Amino acid sequence: MKAAIKIFSVLALGMALSAQADGLLHVQQSIFGMDCAPCAYGVQQRLTKLPGVTKVEVSLNDGTADIGFAADSPTTIPQIYDVLVHGGFTPKQAVVTVQGRIARDGDHLKLITGGSQYGLAFAHPADAAAWQADAKVVVQGQVADPGAGAVPVLQVQKIEAANPKPSP
Repeated sequence: MKAAIKIFSVLALGMALSAQADGLLHVQQSIFGMDCAPCAYGVQQRLTKLPGVTKVEVSLNDGTADIGFAADSPTTIPQIYDVLVHGGFTPKQAVVTVQGRIARDGDHLKLITGGSQYGLAFAHPADAAAWQADAKVVVQGQVADPGAGAVPVLQVQKIEAANPKPSP
């Protein structure tokens, strides 16, 4: 029974992700300098005010913020970084799950979402060759630092079609 519930939960999550509009789905952000409970509470309150944020859980012990987003959320990684920097903290790497469309920029791939774009960096160049321009995908990976005004680069850990076709 527990296995059936677990399989159902995974299937429901997959269907929810494929129904999600383009944009951030989830971010786990590492934060340096958060060393007291009022700091963590302030981070949680500031991140909750970003548009489309549905959930924020801040762990003082781990130095992380776990952020969930509603469909079509316009929030971007640079906005999350700005909130943290203006709060007096240093954002470190973020593990993100984002949905969008593949675009080609010469030999490089980009992920285009409703309000932003990400450069895609693959561990193996052959992995990038498997994806065609305009493919709708869900990508999970790490963003080290988007830099001021730069396009964030997403180190791809996992990529899959956003609306996979069911097997016959």
